[in-house]
Amino acid sequence: MPLRVLHLSDIHFSTKFDDEKIVHTDVRDQLLNDLRDVMVPRLGNIEKVLIAGDIAFSGKRSEYEEATRWLEQVTSICGCKRTDVLTVPGNHDVDRQRILPATKMIHRRLRTCGLPEAKRELVELASQNDGSLTDKLTDYQAFASIYGCEFESLSRPQWVKLLPLEDDLMLKFVGLTTVQVCDADDQKGGLLVGAHQYVIERTPRVEVIVVMHHPPEWIKDRQETFQYLDSRARVQVFGHEHFQEIHRISNANQETRLVICSGAVTPDHAADPYIYRYNILEFALGADSCLEITIYPRVWIADTTRFDADTGRLGGPDRATFSLPCPQFRLPPPPQPNPGAGVPAVAAGENQEAFARLSYFFWRYLSREEIEGPHSMRRVHVELIERESRAKVQRWPPIRSQPLNCPVGARTPASNQADHGSNHE
Repeated sequence: MPLRVLHLSDIHFSTKFDDEKIVHTDVRDQLLNDLRDVMVPRLGNIEKVLIAGDIAFSGKRSEYEEATRWLEQVTSICGCKRTDVLTVPGNHDVDRQRILPATKMIHRRLRTCGLPEAKRELVELASQNDGSLTDKLTDYQAFASIYGCEFESLSRPQWVKLLPLEDDLMLKFVGLTTVQVCDADDQKGGLLVGAHQYVIERTPRVEVIVVMHHPPEWIKDRQETFQYLDSRARVQVFGHEHFQEIHRISNANQETRLVICSGAVTPDHAADPYIYRYNILEFALGADSCLEITIYPRVWIADTTRFDADTGRLGGPDRATFSLPCPQFRLPPPPQPNPGAGVPAVAAGENQEAFARLSYFFWRYLSREEIEGPHSMRRVHVELIERESRAKVQRWPPIRSQPLNCPVGARTPASNQADHGSNHE
């Protein structure tokens, strides 16, 4: 069975009320209808929802609350859990009101100084772990945490998810952050990724899929970033520019990758070719250990005001399949750790799942005061984890409580058009 993923980008949930919001709400409703009436009956259930940034319009909590309610409908139609969402931040997920004057000076310095100085200072700032580059993403981080996509730490603003493909073969989805130095003055070639994100470990039997909002031309350290990503990521997914493109690319070493530039679900001032779009991606194991990726692009048809197959983009068919040789799949399995050492892997997985359910409940149904009240989340979290642990595996060692909003085993957080840039307008 293939791994099936709903691919969305640039949804731009907004609290403003105008003609465009009315249209966008209808477009998102029609996307739900297209999933429910056409694509899911045709293809089967969808295991994950992948969002390549710009969930919100201004990075505000109320926008993420609206997004959460809509995503509940999406996951219900797809037949997956409400927490089966993968997301990275975009420029519209930045809350500019949280950018302090000192932080804006840091942004300006990193954009305008030479690349060696920018790379060095970025690593130094990240290592301070003080949130100076990530405080502007506070509400986004709270939203992402209910799906397990909060940053690994403030000094490493990424996440990693391993999804099974077939037998012992895995796909490693890596979400990178391109908005560490993002504000109203963004320009192409001014954003930074940093080695603390783009150095991705190679693992036998695992192929990497990288998701990041901004495509290469927006990245200041793009040469170093894509030397790594082009050789280690079998698939690269970008958002931001609202223009859908799909390219199969081979480098000088004959390593092949697939680059997917996302269309936007609801772009500002939509007009062809920047019209409403979404995709369904299928990942399957092909012959000779190749990764086969089938893309079903869906596009808004103005005359019928609904979604349909994007046959124009593909020149006729309603799908395109790409076969990518995967050297990592051909390697022997890595040595297995001693199964008797430490806490069983199932323990950590079940604890994280329990915390994900709890986080979702708190976000969805309680007020900010109830969520952030003294000891409330910690007390219920520890009680739930300990109860499930006692019931399932009596021999597990005691599970220590973690600080607020921190899953077991994780480090604690301290807290348009083709050239539209980062303007929230």
